[in-house]
Amino acid sequence: MPVNKHLEKAERFLQKGKLEAAVEELLIARNEEPGNDEIILSLAEAYLHLNRPVDCRQCFAHLFDRYAERGDVDKAFDYFRRMQKLGVAEPKRLIACARLVEKQRPKEASEYYTQALESPAGQNPEIALQCVQGLAGLQPSSIELQQRLAELAAKTGRRELAAGACRRVGELLSYQNQFPEAADALETAFNLCGETPAARMALAKMSARAQRFARVLALLAAQEGTDDPEALTLLAEAYHLQGELPHAERVYWKLADSSPAVFTPLTDIAVEYLRQQNVKSALPLLKKLEERLSASKQQSGLVSLCEKVSHVENPGSAVLDFFCTLSDHLHLDGPFEKALAGLFEFYFNSGEFGKATEALERLVDIDSYSSDRSEKLRRLEGKADPAIWKELAARLGQTSSAAKVAPAPAAAAVPVTKAASPPAAEVSADSDSSSGLGDLILQAEIFLQYKLHDKARERLERIARQFPGEEARNEELRLLYERAGFVSQTAQPVPKAAPSAVVETQAEWSRIAELIRNLGRQGTVKGVLSTAVNGIGRLWQCSRCVAGLAVPKHPPTLVLEYTNPPAQASDAALLGRLVMGLQLLVEEQGGPLVVEKISEFRRLAPLKVILAGLQIESLAAIPLREEDQPSGIVILEQCGNTRNWTPNDIAALETVAEQVSLAGSNARLRALMRTLAVTDQRSGLLHRDSYINCLISEADRMREQQTPLAAAVLRFSRPNGGRRTDEALDGFLQQFRTTFASHLRQNDIPIKYDAQSLAVILPATTGKQALFMVEKMRKLASSLPAPGTPPPPAMAAGVAEAVREGDMDSTDIVTELINRVDSALEEAQSAGGDSTKVVEPPSLPR
Repeated sequence: MPVNKHLEKAERFLQKGKLEAAVEELLIARNEEPGNDEIILSLAEAYLHLNRPVDCRQCFAHLFDRYAERGDVDKAFDYFRRMQKLGVAEPKRLIACARLVEKQRPKEASEYYTQALESPAGQNPEIALQCVQGLAGLQPSSIELQQRLAELAAKTGRRELAAGACRRVGELLSYQNQFPEAADALETAFNLCGETPAARMALAKMSARAQRFARVLALLAAQEGTDDPEALTLLAEAYHLQGELPHAERVYWKLADSSPAVFTPLTDIAVEYLRQQNVKSALPLLKKLEERLSASKQQSGLVSLCEKVSHVENPGSAVLDFFCTLSDHLHLDGPFEKALAGLFEFYFNSGEFGKATEALERLVDIDSYSSDRSEKLRRLEGKADPAIWKELAARLGQTSSAAKVAPAPAAAAVPVTKAASPPAAEVSADSDSSSGLGDLILQAEIFLQYKLHDKARERLERIARQFPGEEARNEELRLLYERAGFVSQTAQPVPKAAPSAVVETQAEWSRIAELIRNLGRQGTVKGVLSTAVNGIGRLWQCSRCVAGLAVPKHPPTLVLEYTNPPAQASDAALLGRLVMGLQLLVEEQGGPLVVEKISEFRRLAPLKVILAGLQIESLAAIPLREEDQPSGIVILEQCGNTRNWTPNDIAALETVAEQVSLAGSNARLRALMRTLAVTDQRSGLLHRDSYINCLISEADRMREQQTPLAAAVLRFSRPNGGRRTDEALDGFLQQFRTTFASHLRQNDIPIKYDAQSLAVILPATTGKQALFMVEKMRKLASSLPAPGTPPPPAMAAGVAEAVREGDMDSTDIVTELINRVDSALEEAQSAGGDSTKVVEPPSLPR
């Protein structure tokens, strides 16, 4: 490429110092080669030497524009800096430079935007918009900049840009939990950009967070027919919180198939119906919820349903009936007892004393030791069937007040220290209630055995009132009085104990009894420990409760922990070392370890670091033992403050620990029995070969724990009662066997008895209680489809309870029980294909 002759001349003039002549030649050269940047740079230097800053600055500005357009950041920025030295840059070049260096030099870019905005030209809305848009990009978390951007964009007609800025403002405000202000910003964006689905949904979500549910309904009510789960969820919640319960229920059910979480708000809606006394809407919803939760096997949902309904006062008889059935099915003693108590009050107040008596019978079956049972029985006196009332009175250790005659006035002269002969009528009452005295003595002995001294004293005081002077004639009662340290008022007044300043135990004994029953229901060792730590932790309100299975000097094989906020969950490594260390101390001491102030107990020095790490101030450690061998430990921890553990606390904890060990051993034995037993390949039930072995095992447990044991056999047949099977009946039995076990309690043992029969072993169950299981199975059988047989197969059931009296061994008990079950089944079949027969155990001499 030939060299420009004017450029050569300019260079010679510059060498000779003839600057004006050089400039003229350079200007001619630039006109000939306008794209030659070297010529413009030489011209800028010549202007600089001639002290012509304005012309020089124009050259650098021209070079900046050219390199900025090419995207050459370094050269453009260099010429911009040279241009700035010769005068203030124009706003448009400040903005251009800021955009050019945003990524490499964000701080300088922000300064250039600010300079342009603060210049007189920054009053121009377009210039101001460009500056604010650049600053907002550099500072995306600035609410003020986003708000100003939205304002300028709206002012200049940039609606999309303004809407985007408003959405960003709403997002930033929501991060600060300023939901009403955020909803206002999104409302502005919604109005700016039109009613697009995305803007509508964003506004509805923020309105919900701002508690503006009326606005949510206005936005989404027309979309109730949509399949969008997010929109339906927002709509249902808005209906619910606006109190439009039927609409909310309808929308929630549309979500039920895709989102099981909706069962929780549906349960809340049912409870709200009940509180509004709207049983007509509540009951169908409750039944539908039970059906859906049962079908999807959501046990936790059913339990939650039960607990929430249990807190509703006076829900009505229909709801209480439903509540009873559900809580009984779930084996929830607390809610079941509350429902039955509610039914009793409802029927009693309605004058339906027969039904009230039935409710009381079932309450007595659950817990005959509760004091309110006697009070309810007294209210029914003279109103209920006398035979049933007398039977319940005998079970509760009471006699009819009508059967007693007040002593004659002369009897007042008899000294208190001398037992007066009771009147003839009272002697008769005593003879009738001899079994009641025996029951009361037995109850008191059980309470003493489990160190439930308060309840034992209450039973002994009842004996003293109902049977004054009986200890003089009854050696067993006299020894019981001595064991309990109880002195009858017929001998000398019993001084009332002064009220203790410290609560003897932090848990009611009835709740401890319920915890022990729950331990026995667990089917696995882990389930036993989980129930134990949660139950003990809640009853004693300690910071943490830990249960660990371990042998001394070995790491624990299983550790579970309950944590009561604000206490934090323990570190697993520290927890294992704590269990090992405390177990060694407990074994050395030979009993429970109780420490009220950790810092003053020197024997815990080796565990000082662990205890400090877990922030434990006080603790109680109770050993777990199986067959007199250490098997684990239960630890109650108090963090943040010290705690005084009373003797009754420790006695109760020892009782619970014994039951934990026993329940864990039983769970292992049951699991072993099921593992060793051969199961039917098609149904998964145990074969009949296992029937006797399982019964003997449960009979041993019955004798050890003094709990009842029942067995039942269910036989299915065609409606005409014939025993010959056909394809339809076989199909029904195959289907029934696969669902049969899932409707039993965890500790019940189902067995395939023969081709048409099923057997069930029911631990801790009386014969009368087993009837509930039979009726449940009958309802299940009638609900299953039976292909080819329009009417469901008939189900005959034989039920019997094992003998608990006498000196029979387990084998004899099982033999006698099997014979009575078979006899009961034959009687039920003779009475009709759909009958049930219960054969009570015979009374044997002790």
